[in-house]
Amino acid sequence: MSNFFSFKLYKEGLAQLRFLGFLTSGIALVFAALVPIMAFLQDFHFARAVDADEVLLILTVLLPYIWVAPFILTFSLFGFLNSRKKSDFYHALSVKRTALFASFSTAVATWLIATALLIIAVGTALFLALNSPLASGSTPVDVLLISLTLFASSALALLFATSVAAFAASMSGTRFTSLTVAVLVLALPPLLKSIFAAGVANNVPSLSSGDVFVLGQNLFYFMPFEDAFTVTNILYTLAYAVVLMVAAGIFFARRKSEAAGDSAISPWLQWVFRIAVGFLPLVIAYNAFFGFDAIVWIVVTITVALVLMCVFELISTNKWKNLLYVMPAFAISIVAMLAFVTLIWAVATIEADFSPQTEEISSVQILDSDYNYVFWSSAVEMSAISALEQRETQIQDPRVIALAVNQLEEIATTPRWGHPGEEPDWWTIYVYVQINMENGRTENRIIPVGTVRDEWIENPEPFDEEDDDMGAFFHDEWRQVPTFNDFGTALAEYARTGQ
Repeated sequence: MSNFFSFKLYKEGLAQLRFLGFLTSGIALVFAALVPIMAFLQDFHFARAVDADEVLLILTVLLPYIWVAPFILTFSLFGFLNSRKKSDFYHALSVKRTALFASFSTAVATWLIATALLIIAVGTALFLALNSPLASGSTPVDVLLISLTLFASSALALLFATSVAAFAASMSGTRFTSLTVAVLVLALPPLLKSIFAAGVANNVPSLSSGDVFVLGQNLFYFMPFEDAFTVTNILYTLAYAVVLMVAAGIFFARRKSEAAGDSAISPWLQWVFRIAVGFLPLVIAYNAFFGFDAIVWIVVTITVALVLMCVFELISTNKWKNLLYVMPAFAISIVAMLAFVTLIWAVATIEADFSPQTEEISSVQILDSDYNYVFWSSAVEMSAISALEQRETQIQDPRVIALAVNQLEEIATTPRWGHPGEEPDWWTIYVYVQINMENGRTENRIIPVGTVRDEWIENPEPFDEEDDDMGAFFHDEWRQVPTFNDFGTALAEYARTGQ
């Protein structure tokens, strides 16, 4: 028998998962069949042909399955870790614990991936059967390619979720703690990444949060398709899953049978859990702090964090005396939060020091971004600026570069949204600019090109109720009137004249 895998235990794991496996698979397959049928009925009602990418409607079934099923199956199969009697039995087997862990984990993954394959197969088959012929430009081959890609990304997402569940189960001896740890592992890394990037960008008005370097990419678990399907995201999710699974195997192999029924397999791990439970609401509160009364928000945050820590401690350990550990753990959570905020301010300070001189810049380029608002595209200047973006023009004009530098210096002391003291209906129009330095360095910045305000425009034509069923409200209208600064005007002039 191998020290790392047992086919006999693998089959035993598959057998133990039969009920929950067939139950979750059956529910998922029913909805997998209903989704393309309902979509067909809607498309048939409107008499329209469908494109190949509409097969992605299968995601409405896959995503809930990915989010829920791995934890149900993993916690069920590894449930013996929560019972002293069952734990003693499995640990007494003449098989290496690594083989037991690998065999049971593989059994869970087999159920999950097989079900995902069936969901996609049923959904794709019904989609092709009900939507023939497809819209012009779409072929059955396109549908199959999309489905294969969807299966690959879903399989990776399921493997990642399984590694999270196995990691959580191997570190604890109760279902409640396992679930809590799984939530923390899933929530904290992407949450910290998002809040870190947003925190830095909030302190550097010209910086987009997407340009703040943060270690790690997007996990497939939350949205396993479309923009997330990149090589970096695939490698990040795979590496994260491997690390968690290896760590889970180590904890599983080294845990004692006596840990069954305990919140954590060791006292120091229980301290880690306490601190993480307190840290999570603190970091969420920091992200949502802006716009609230400081004192009230701090009091609410501390109260929520302490309540969550007390509830976790009581449910996980079932010992009132352990509440004495809550305050020291909360103090450590606050220190960790302050360290995190300090790191944000330190990085923001470094980013804010970017203040190039005109002669240090070789060119600037307008990039495609949501910051390049489309609401003002009807304005002559904005239409011209949009043309620069579409042509991917490298602007080397010294006047345009100098005005861009001036705007960077001005925005450094101006809040990103609007201007203090201005009327509330005034807003700033931005463009997303790539700044190419003479030394080869490249930086992306958000630079204002003007402002816009809402203005009520009255229609000089008389209102005729008989000709307008929508009513008098749409006779007059609100219009957004832009006013461009020197940089915006120079960009528009350069787009039209090339100089």
